Amino acid sequence: MKRGKSKKSIKTTRLNTKENEKQAKLTSELTETEATELVQESTEKRVEVAHEMSDLETVLREIKDFRHENAETLKDIRDEIKRANGRIDEAERRIGGAEERVQCIEGTLSELIKTAEKTGRETNRPRKPS
Repeated sequence: MKRGKSKKSIKTTRLNTKENEKQAKLTSELTETEATELVQESTEKRVEVAHEMSDLETVLREIKDFRHENAETLKDIRDEIKRANGRIDEAERRIGGAEERVQCIEGTLSELIKTAEKTGRETNRPRKPS
């Protein structure tokens, strides 16, 4: 009986070995296929990420250009405001000078009117015979 069992055990071992080899071969093929698919997916993802990065770089470059243009525009506006302030200061200085001259003229006219009134009274008054 021992011999029968050992033959059966050898046959079972051989069958198990053949099945294991088939399973190993199938697993190897699946692994290669999966590996190929993973590599393709990885490559596609890298390409997608690279494309997104280039898009981000473009956006960043556009933002940088936009900020630079705004900075230049702001500088131009500040320069225009400084020039306008300079013209306003000059106009205020001239207006102040003109106001002083007007006040002087008003004062002089007032004195002339008083003098004319005084002189007119004296000329309109009958003269005392001397």
